[in-house]
Amino acid sequence: MARDEIAYNEAATRVMKAQDVAIDDLHAVVEAHPDGQLPKNVHFTGPGYKTLAEQVAASVKTALGK
Repeated sequence: MARDEIAYNEAATRVMKAQDVAIDDLHAVVEAHPDGQLPKNVHFTGPGYKTLAEQVAASVKTALGK
C-alpha cells in the first residue's frame, strides 16, 4: 500500500538502533529529491541513482572513518 515504507522504516530503525547498527536513511534522500524517482515507480532516474550513490558513498566513508 502507499506509504507502507514509513512503518517498515520505523520498525527497521528500532531494530538497528537496538543493535547499534549505523543507518543510512535513503528514504529521506528520496523524499528530499522526488524528481529523482520515476513517477508511480520504485525505480529512479539517472540523476536519482547518482544522488543515492553519492549518499551511500558518503555513509561508507563515514563508517570507515575517512
